[in-house]
Amino acid sequence: MDTSGVLLIAKSEVICAHLNAQFRNHSATHDDDKVQECDNEVVKVVVEEEEEDDDGGVGKKEAIGGAGNKRKRECEEGSRIQDTSPSPLQKTYIALCYGHIDPALTRISLPLSAHPTRALLQRVDHTQTGKASITLVSNVKHNICPVTQQAISTVQLQPLTGRTHQLRVHLHDIGHPILGDKLYYNEEAGSDSMGGGRLCLHAQQIQLIHPHSGEVMVIESSGASFLQ
Repeated sequence: MDTSGVLLIAKSEVICAHLNAQFRNHSATHDDDKVQECDNEVVKVVVEEEEEDDDGGVGKKEAIGGAGNKRKRECEEGSRIQDTSPSPLQKTYIALCYGHIDPALTRISLPLSAHPTRALLQRVDHTQTGKASITLVSNVKHNICPVTQQAISTVQLQPLTGRTHQLRVHLHDIGHPILGDKLYYNEEAGSDSMGGGRLCLHAQQIQLIHPHSGEVMVIESSGASFLQ
């Protein structure tokens, strides 16, 4: 698990199913704020410099897809909590990237699919296999790495879809890979001296509906450590 920032935990299978529904209704699978199954309480939000994955679905699929009367009753209860459509779900990330990103860039729209030969990786795919993937780009700031004297950029990212590794692949494909990304990197971005040996991608904020009250919640993390 690589991404720092907001960590969202569902503390029951019912809540896990409810949050999954929000992400599906938003046309996105949540990448960095990972939802996991726990016990007892409804929702626990942890805002800290935990490392979590920025990939795949939200929560464990077996948490909402298993058999048994108890689980069936819990899922039925979850479907009655609060309607999640339309969802106000929004996810915001901060990334440190190689090179100077064009400040005029506001949107990356590149279809993605699983890499045919490299397991767990994704690629840009303009064939019928590729799934639509959209990332909004804002607040681009240029700088120079004090160690290598190479051009770098900080950027705010808002994925409108939630494909596996979407932010990493999008930035890599436009020539500005995220520093410290050892899955999708060129020689410059793979340098430990530039990225500090870690992925410079931070889950800054998530907005979602509280499963019971129906109120909109905005959860923010402290600043990214790689920017300090």
